Amino acid sequence: MASAREERQPPAAISPEEATALWQLLTTEEPKTPRERLLMGMAAAVQERGLAASTVADVVRHARASRRTFYEHFSDRDDCFLELYEIIIDRLVWLFENSVVPQEVWYDEFVIASRTYLYGLVVSPALARAGIAEMTSLGPRALEARTRGLTRLADVLIQIHEEGRRRHPDIPSRPITPELALAIIAGEHELVLQYVQQDRIAAIPEELAPVCARMSYLIGVIAPD
Repeated sequence: MASAREERQPPAAISPEEATALWQLLTTEEPKTPRERLLMGMAAAVQERGLAASTVADVVRHARASRRTFYEHFSDRDDCFLELYEIIIDRLVWLFENSVVPQEVWYDEFVIASRTYLYGLVVSPALARAGIAEMTSLGPRALEARTRGLTRLADVLIQIHEEGRRRHPDIPSRPITPELALAIIAGEHELVLQYVQQDRIAAIPEELAPVCARMSYLIGVIAPD
């Protein structure tokens, strides 16, 4: 006799193409200002060479701008990257906020949300590596930016959990505190970092989504068998 887990149909998964399309909704406009061109130049440089090897010369080459223009807007390469990182977090927050698909089984909502978020995170493997692994070498400013980013994502996790509690009042649950939410998000990023270091970025959405979903779900409720 099949178990309840085997009988239950898996949740509908967002595809890589759908995740990329969601991400690109926020990136289709052409840059309107020199600052925007430089930020896109920074993204292109990182995707071409990685953060550690990228230079101001690479940024201005991709942006088709002068070094003088660069230094009118940014104090150095790290300053430019950290502003780009804030934009990336804005997009990940937007994607995470819009990732929930109501399901009959509450746990499935966490699987879909986790998979959607992880697809968005790895649309650009080079930027994922820079934002999760390489930026930690940039010093206190980068660590502060990373903490702010993880906290914003943790706030979205709390929002997703509270919406789920309202949709599934029959399931005993408790609120996720900000501290627990931050621990979950930080733990997920540590798992992603391991995959990045092993050059297994493409496997992240499918392999880590169930793990991340279970971490998020078990904090507030008991996951289904």
